[in-house]
Amino acid sequence: MDGGTSVAREIRSIERRTRRPNNHRRSRRINLRLDDGEWSTIHAVASSVGMSDAGWCSEVALAAATGTAPPTPSISRDALGEMMDARLELRRVANNLNQAVAALHSTGVVPDRLQTAIADTSAAVRKVDDVAETVNESLRP
Repeated sequence: MDGGTSVAREIRSIERRTRRPNNHRRSRRINLRLDDGEWSTIHAVASSVGMSDAGWCSEVALAAATGTAPPTPSISRDALGEMMDARLELRRVANNLNQAVAALHSTGVVPDRLQTAIADTSAAVRKVDDVAETVNESLRP
């Protein structure tokens, strides 16, 4: 499966969780009173799943009442964008490295651009590692 397709699918999933269809408007209200620490905790978790505080509280309350799973953090749009950028960068430098190695094989002479291609590849791999670490940290409870 193409990575771009799975990223687009994840973005659509996030958008579905953050918007309710017009024909399913909620008309009933429950008011909560929270101290600053409780509100901060709820706000942080709701934001991490791309929901409003009230929407997240509603979903969690319904999940508890029905015995289903509450909304969980997913990869943010920013992280998805960084992953896509890193993927494109890695493809670009891999192509440059491949061309430099092909030139080496055909001529037997190390092309000047080989060292640059190796350095670019190392930098791109570090970028992918950094993005993976960021995503990993965002998924920790």
